[in-house]
Amino acid sequence: MRKPWTLPPCGQGGRKIQFPYVNNFETIWEYKKAFSLGRIDFFDYIGPACPICGNLDCYKEIEDYWRYAIDLFPEFMKDPVPIARFLCQTRRSTFSLLPIQLIPYFQYTVNAVIGTLFLGVSCRRMGQTGFCGAEASVDPESNVTAWLVICWLMIVVTGLRRSHAELMRVYDLGCIQISGTGVTWQEFADYFVVFGIAPETKWRPLLHALLYRYSHTTKLFLFGTPSQSRLAKV
Repeated sequence: MRKPWTLPPCGQGGRKIQFPYVNNFETIWEYKKAFSLGRIDFFDYIGPACPICGNLDCYKEIEDYWRYAIDLFPEFMKDPVPIARFLCQTRRSTFSLLPIQLIPYFQYTVNAVIGTLFLGVSCRRMGQTGFCGAEASVDPESNVTAWLVICWLMIVVTGLRRSHAELMRVYDLGCIQISGTGVTWQEFADYFVVFGIAPETKWRPLLHALLYRYSHTTKLFLFGTPSQSRLAKV
């Protein structure tokens, strides 16, 4: 039985909406290749009912858009990738399918973000400053800064806290100590120890499995905030 799409009230027409495209591609570049060759059946993935209004024979595919993706592991790579986009003809709202390798409104892939934070954890274990150490450890062409690493740590830990109850269905999170004074490196490290994902392991397939399991179950993004969940400008 197909799980219904998760969507908060979205107001009037014209609202842009992002859903996760849950896939088994190892990298965002494999997704791009399959997309460009027409090998992805998005209509089969979405199903016959429109995820916005629930009506049959409502949504239609419209022109896709391109956005840059930046990966850092195993090497630095920056390239535009296509994103599938659709129109709910009933409510005149558009929705797109963002691959789970990406984070809403982030150019850097999930691999890049988590891999850089792992470098920060390793630097801290050696008595260095995590944020600056992570910045110094990645390709200088990536434009990663200590401030960006701070933002990534906040986004990732915030997403894990938000998803804590759902993750507890699979993982024993009893050892996780949520800080009352802000986001911490230790909290980040503790979560990934429970997930069995560590810098010294082949962590990328394990990270993808985590993203796949979570988004497949919830129809939500583990990290980041999609368009429909952001506060509207007034």
